[in-house]
Amino acid sequence: MVSIDLEAVARLERAMLNSWPSLSVLHEHDWIVRLADGYTKRANSVTCLGADDSALEQRIERVETIYTDRGLPTIFRLSPLASPALETMLADRGWRRFDETIVLSANLVDLLQQATSAVSHDVTITPKPDQAWLEGCDRIDSSTSKHLITLRAMLERLVPPAGFGRINGKDGIDAQALVVVDAACAGIFDVLTTPRRRRQGLARQLLTQLFAWSATKGAKIAWLSVLADNQAAVQLYQSLGFSERYRYHHRCND
Repeated sequence: MVSIDLEAVARLERAMLNSWPSLSVLHEHDWIVRLADGYTKRANSVTCLGADDSALEQRIERVETIYTDRGLPTIFRLSPLASPALETMLADRGWRRFDETIVLSANLVDLLQQATSAVSHDVTITPKPDQAWLEGCDRIDSSTSKHLITLRAMLERLVPPAGFGRINGKDGIDAQALVVVDAACAGIFDVLTTPRRRRQGLARQLLTQLFAWSATKGAKIAWLSVLADNQAAVQLYQSLGFSERYRYHHRCND
C-alpha cells in the first residue's frame, strides 16, 4: 500500500496541468474543466484539485452541459485530492470507471547516478516540436493521426521549458519523448519507440538524456504517469528508479 502525501499529489497534479496544456480551461470551484477537441483524456476532463462537496449535483450538471455542447463525453479524472462524495455520486449515477493510472516520481540526482554511462545512439533535444517530431507521433502511434493539428496547438501553448527528444533511425525517428520542466518538476510525456526497435534500450537512453537536460533547467524530481495495466512500461520506469506516488482513475458518463 502506497502512503499518500496529499501535498505532493497537489504539486504533481498542478505540474500536469501546466505541462500538458488544453485548448480551453474553465474553473468550477476547485475543479479544472479542460477541453482540447477530444485529444487525450488529461486535456479533456475535469481535474479535481480539492474535496469541496458543495452543490455537487448542480456542478456535475454544469460541466456535463459544457462537454455535451461540444460533442464530447464528460470525464472526471479522480486523484486522491477528489472528494469521496463525488466518487460515490458518479458511481451511483452509473458513470463508468476506467483507465486506472499510476503516477511515479524519482529524484533526478538518483536517476542520473543509476543511469548507465554507455551511449550508443545520438540523442537530439530541441525546445520546440518540429514537423519530424510531430510526424513521428503519427508514425509510431497511429491513434494520433487525426489529432496532429490539435497536438501542435496544445504544444504551442506550453509556457514552461520543454525538451523534445528523439533518436533518429534510417527511416525516420526510432524513439521520441517530451519532457516539460515546471519549477522543480520534470514531467515525461509521449514516450514512443517504433515497434521494430523496442526492447533495444532506446527509450532508456533517450530518457536518461532528457533527465540530464531537465537538471540543467533546475528540475529536482522527474515524474510521469502510466496505465496500471501497462506492465512493460511500469517495469521499465521502476528499473530506472521511479516509485509509485499515487493513482488516479476516470469516470465517464458514456
